[in-house]
Amino acid sequence: MQASFSPPCPFLEHPGQPTIAFRIWIRLFENYLLAAFPEKIGEKRKRAILLNHLGTEGQRLFYSLQPTDDSYASTLQALTSFFTPKVNVCVERHRFRRRRQAQGETVDLYVADLKELAATCAFGALEEESIRDQLIEGTSSPAVRERLLSVDNLTLDKAILIAQQMETAKREASCLLATADGTDVNLLKKRQQSAPSSGSVARKNAGEQTTQKYCFRCGSTTHLANASDCHARNSQCYNCGKRGHLSKVCKSKQLGRPKRKVCSSVQMLELAQLSKADSIYITIEVSYRSNYYPLQFMVDTGSPVSVIPRSLWQTTFASAPLRTPPVTLTSYCKRPLPILGCFDASVKYKGKRARTTFYVARYGKALIGMDLIGELNIRIHGSDVVSNVAVTTSEGRTNAKLKNYVHEVKIKRDIKPVKQKLRRLPLLLREAVAKEIHKLLSTGIIEKIDASEWVSPIVVTRKKDGNIRLCVDLREPNKAIVPDIFPLPHIDDLLLRFKGATIFSALDLRSAYHQLVLHENSRDITAFISHVGLFRFCRVPYGLCSAPAAFQKVMTDILRGLPGVVCYLDDIVVFGKTKSEHDRNLSSVLQRLQCNGLVLNDDKCKWSQNEILFLGHHISSAGIRPDFSRIEAVLNAPAPSSIQSLRSFIGMMTWYSKFIPNLSSTIEPLRALIRNADSTFCWNTTAEESFQKLKHLLLESPALALFEPRLATVVTTDASGVGIGAVLSQIQEDGNERTIAFASRALSLTERKYSVVEKEALACVWAVEKWRHWLWGTKFTLCSDQRSLTTLLTSKGIDRASLRIARWSMKLMEFNYDIKYKPGSANSVADALSRLPVEKEPTNLEHEEDVVAYIRKEIPAVNSSELAEATSKCPVLSEVSRYIQEGWPENSKNLNAALIPFFRVRSELTTQNGVIRGTARVIVPSALQGSFLALAHESHQGIVRTKARLRQLFWWPGLDREVEMFVRNCTICQTLDKTAVQYRTPLTPVPLQNAAWEKVAIDIVGPLHNSRYGERFAITLIDYYGKWPEVKFCQKVTTGEVIRFLKEVFSREGQPKEIVSDNGVQFTSHEFQEFLQGHAIRHYRSSLYYPQANGEIERFNRTLKDSLQAAARTGCSRSEVVLDFLMHYRATPHAVTGETPSTLLHGRKLKTKLDMTLDDLSLPKSDDLVRRKVERKQQYMAKYFERKKAIRDPNFKDGEMVRVRLPRKFGKQFAFSKPVPIVCRVKRGTYRLKDGRVYNASNLTR
Repeated sequence: MQASFSPPCPFLEHPGQPTIAFRIWIRLFENYLLAAFPEKIGEKRKRAILLNHLGTEGQRLFYSLQPTDDSYASTLQALTSFFTPKVNVCVERHRFRRRRQAQGETVDLYVADLKELAATCAFGALEEESIRDQLIEGTSSPAVRERLLSVDNLTLDKAILIAQQMETAKREASCLLATADGTDVNLLKKRQQSAPSSGSVARKNAGEQTTQKYCFRCGSTTHLANASDCHARNSQCYNCGKRGHLSKVCKSKQLGRPKRKVCSSVQMLELAQLSKADSIYITIEVSYRSNYYPLQFMVDTGSPVSVIPRSLWQTTFASAPLRTPPVTLTSYCKRPLPILGCFDASVKYKGKRARTTFYVARYGKALIGMDLIGELNIRIHGSDVVSNVAVTTSEGRTNAKLKNYVHEVKIKRDIKPVKQKLRRLPLLLREAVAKEIHKLLSTGIIEKIDASEWVSPIVVTRKKDGNIRLCVDLREPNKAIVPDIFPLPHIDDLLLRFKGATIFSALDLRSAYHQLVLHENSRDITAFISHVGLFRFCRVPYGLCSAPAAFQKVMTDILRGLPGVVCYLDDIVVFGKTKSEHDRNLSSVLQRLQCNGLVLNDDKCKWSQNEILFLGHHISSAGIRPDFSRIEAVLNAPAPSSIQSLRSFIGMMTWYSKFIPNLSSTIEPLRALIRNADSTFCWNTTAEESFQKLKHLLLESPALALFEPRLATVVTTDASGVGIGAVLSQIQEDGNERTIAFASRALSLTERKYSVVEKEALACVWAVEKWRHWLWGTKFTLCSDQRSLTTLLTSKGIDRASLRIARWSMKLMEFNYDIKYKPGSANSVADALSRLPVEKEPTNLEHEEDVVAYIRKEIPAVNSSELAEATSKCPVLSEVSRYIQEGWPENSKNLNAALIPFFRVRSELTTQNGVIRGTARVIVPSALQGSFLALAHESHQGIVRTKARLRQLFWWPGLDREVEMFVRNCTICQTLDKTAVQYRTPLTPVPLQNAAWEKVAIDIVGPLHNSRYGERFAITLIDYYGKWPEVKFCQKVTTGEVIRFLKEVFSREGQPKEIVSDNGVQFTSHEFQEFLQGHAIRHYRSSLYYPQANGEIERFNRTLKDSLQAAARTGCSRSEVVLDFLMHYRATPHAVTGETPSTLLHGRKLKTKLDMTLDDLSLPKSDDLVRRKVERKQQYMAKYFERKKAIRDPNFKDGEMVRVRLPRKFGKQFAFSKPVPIVCRVKRGTYRLKDGRVYNASNLTR
């Protein structure tokens, strides 16, 4: 198996300065390339890998450059020139000369740093001599310096060797004799001894202190305070503010000045199975008498006691007298350690306090031993994440805030501000509330103000730990706030992403909303009053109605693009299929949170769990289960005693409805009590049995499986007299059927009047539409206990189905399914679900055309061993391989037809490691061709780009043809097809009728916004011959309203022979058809989704809408305005006929105010003149349209497969249906499909 190598961290992920020099980073990158890709890789791929590892900001900066070409060398040269700063040689040499070996720094590390500094000093040939001289000058050991100065002809290599030898000798001697300074020994052991007198200890300490150098400026023991190289001479103290010393040696006792904490809130989440070589540092507050000092300690599980060095005791606890230690501490080499004494102190860590004894050593590090590890409950193995990320946790960072974001609340200015009165608090709560307000005030979450137009009261509740939670009643301000619009993720979509995950980590943000800064202009509306005073929030408060959507949008933007993470408000879950994948995902998330300044609540975070609780669901590798900690409260709940408590219980059970397959039948007695709420509440035996059974079912609820697109899917439905139910399940790899989801709803009063067959069909269509995001694009089986649906819901039975079922059947045609009969005895689950009367309106199935969201399946890569194995098993390629080895025949007469393509290129074929290769491409066996097609089309590129991608590396006979078929049959590409050819069909002039009012067109306009009652819709009608229009307003358009309108018009003008309409439900209803048949009127419907087919009425509607918009600005009633509009329209010559509609219909002209100035009216033109003018106008428009719109007739053939362009919905793009065969051509540009529907060619594509 090929080894896995970790690449270097991205060079520049976010705007700012890189954390590492580019020359160092590029060395790391090139080492990674050499290790991870031992075989030679192409220049383009090498360049792509380099740019990928630059990071987002690094790539952005690179693309602003202009490299000479696309080669790797040019790219590297451009990056080096851009990211390498200009060097000031004098400054670099000064920095080189000031470099000294630090205490505890090894010779190797010191020399390595000198070499790195010398690289920018331009020493040239003198570089090694300069490094040698600086090693002698800067070494921390006088003995090493003296030894090096005594050697003649000293070279750099010789100097390093001598220094290393002396360093090793000193370290070994220290371990053997325990007498040399500068040794860090972490493993301590105790041994009892007799205690000397305290006086001797004091004398010993005094003697040692007088002989030891000590700098009061920085605390160092290597020089005195008047030394010129002391870095603290000009430093400012963080404690007293004076210059000349550091805060750690400050002798000032100003207790009121805030102290700067030393990284007390940073923990390294890098605890990968700690070994003896690993070190963990934590910050603990230590106090000798009154003041607590934050100090950094190394956790040492091998030490039974806690130790601090003498330097720390002198600078921080000098007032603490040392007493004789009761034990002797020894090193790992069994040698006694020089302990000066011990003292007692108090410690504090994460809210826990303890009293312990600190041992003062002459040298070394500050260690926390097992005495405090147990007392303070210090966790060592908190996580196994391997990361170099320091993530800020809640301790010490209550004032954290999100970077580069300010939340501004949009306020409705027409709402008057509300000032609410102070609510009196119980006396026992006032002190706690005052402390909480002071805490919020000190951390900058709130601020004190004197006045505000908005004032809200506070609400105090108790937390689980006994502390109080301070909230503000923002119900009144929320009425004036415009909520932010951003969708919260659906629970089903979030749960689906956990498919295959086995390791989980839950991250919890500390006071999540309080980490968002509130805009200055939005703070007054959050003002609240308490017994302490008037305050307002500087951060986003809880209860603000705009907060959830805004916070979700922020978190979505922050975590966008990261794999293996889901976020719901402040709940973040990181997951992975393996431990290493989980750790990589977690590291990325922690880096992103850190870069944005967000703070985690470490106490609530859970790391590397096999099972986790998320939004009331237990997630594990086995599936999903409800949260039994919440169920336990339900199981112990007493029987409801009122309608309100019963509603609460039903709401709780509804939350877990998908875990209870027979919920509808069991919960029906309880819902019956709800329906009879107007009568006296009476808890009966039937309700009690239902109540207990529900709790029992909830306790034994089955685990649901996660949806897997590649498995066989089954939808089982059923209908009863009051409801419909459905079960979505899948056949697992072991052959067992596992449930994915349950669903049920009540039937409306209208639906309950449907026939049994129609109810069963409704259940099928409703279930498929409900689970559209799972079912669209996959083949599934639809099971029903109504045998007749196996024919009625298919294309074969659409002609025999009722109009309602026929419409539903058309809706199901976009899905790929088989319908099967399932007897009622085997359909118990769906039958029980159909009894659930959910109190909401059913989904309108008449006007639903939606674009689906697909589930993207990761396609596995094919390695060389799999390719070789498939080649050996392929009958064709095995023959090709044999011919390559033994030789090809001279001609192809006797060869199998499948071998002919290989015979033509036989001179280019070779075999290598069981794989057949051409000149530059690999021959793919038939078993893997589908996999390579899917891999090449994984990003859903078009046909040309997919071909080009495959041709680079692979070949097989018929590759181009298979690519075209694969892309054209891709379900996702079919819905949004960039290659789909949309045709602009020629205009087909409608022949002019022989007389007026023979053919009319009807349509519906609306809904009209800002309309008065009774004017929401408009029914329009126009005569094809004379262009005479009719308009009627109504509040609601029904078939009965349309029929009444036609009767009114027919009573004045008579009946037409033909009427043209679109496919609206009012015109396709059975009632409308009966009306037309009763009046012997032929009905023609325009093509689906092609309003131009009824262009006569559509053009009039546009003119009508323009007039109605003008009416809206004048404030007049639409009914009044339309009367004037109709009179002028009927009296104005039409652009096509050249005559007024009134002249052609009634043989006379209408008199308007303009006509009152004339005594006589001109006579109408003859019918022949009108007809010739209409024909000339139509021919001119047809030629103009064809010339301007590049018109061409696609000439589809009978039986040809086409896809239908579906209408746009909610601003989405057009989508295309699955291929449907053409039955016949109705007329020029219009075709009838196999499903019976008629479409214009502009809505069809091949």
